[in-house]
Amino acid sequence: MRTIGFLILSTALLVLFLACGGSGASPSTPAAPSHPPNLSGLLLSPQVSTQGAGGGTVNVVGLFTFTDGGGDLSGLTLTCYTPAGAVAATATGPIPGGAATKAGTATLQLDLSTASVGDFRIEACATDALGGKSNTLTRTLSIEGAPSALHSPSLSELQFAPGSAVQDAGGGSVVVAGSFKFSDAGGDLMSFTLSAQYADGSPAGAFTLPLSGAAGVTAGVIQFYLRVPSGMATTFLLEVSTADQQGAQSNTLAQTFCIEGSTSLKTARESKALPMTENTTERPLVSFLGSQVSTSADLRTTVPPSVQETM
Repeated sequence: MRTIGFLILSTALLVLFLACGGSGASPSTPAAPSHPPNLSGLLLSPQVSTQGAGGGTVNVVGLFTFTDGGGDLSGLTLTCYTPAGAVAATATGPIPGGAATKAGTATLQLDLSTASVGDFRIEACATDALGGKSNTLTRTLSIEGAPSALHSPSLSELQFAPGSAVQDAGGGSVVVAGSFKFSDAGGDLMSFTLSAQYADGSPAGAFTLPLSGAAGVTAGVIQFYLRVPSGMATTFLLEVSTADQQGAQSNTLAQTFCIEGSTSLKTARESKALPMTENTTERPLVSFLGSQVSTSADLRTTVPPSVQETM
């Protein structure tokens, strides 16, 4: 009996020893805290298009800001849904600023067919390395039917040179050359519109000016010049469109222009911080310097000396 009692007591002590984290136990590893990303301020361009615009396809640009406390953002997605709820197009992009970025602005683009009319829902979302999902931002792009008698101008291939600038470039503003291709079956292109917004949607300038040299031209290139303020790190959404003498509007083209933070003032990772939040009346505006029409099929993105001298 003494031997059996000793065996039972020894077994009980061994079980208690293991349960209390003895040498045979594996200490548990605490789970890493989850910091789901947060998105805000989705800007969408265009917000309205017409059936068949852009030669059958419209390039949709989405610009939004994000924060991620964990600095482990792993995916950014822009998805477009048809009026019936089916996925029409989707786009993913790299993380602005690279790994460990905790705040910034992101731009995603996708191509959408303009063959069908209706309201297309566009959503932006993000995920992190732990599987945390952000909130979803939603905007609507409406594709409207166009009167068959009108020959709306069609635009494509918007580009800028330079494509970005560093903070304080040009002593506070930088001259940018932009260009895009156009086709206009009626040969009656009449006006050109340029608009700019800060990343939070605040207006940064809008201009509608007559086009000279476009009469009778059915295809070519429009080059234009603008002055972009560079005093603060931010991102601008720049949009262009045209109209003809019948009042028919073209599709809208959009691109972003980033003023990156000076490395002497901020790290490269901080240079893409959230957009400015000062009173909009105090923010410098984008200004329009001029435009010209060319029948050449080649895009040109150089700033002529006559424009550079106005800096």
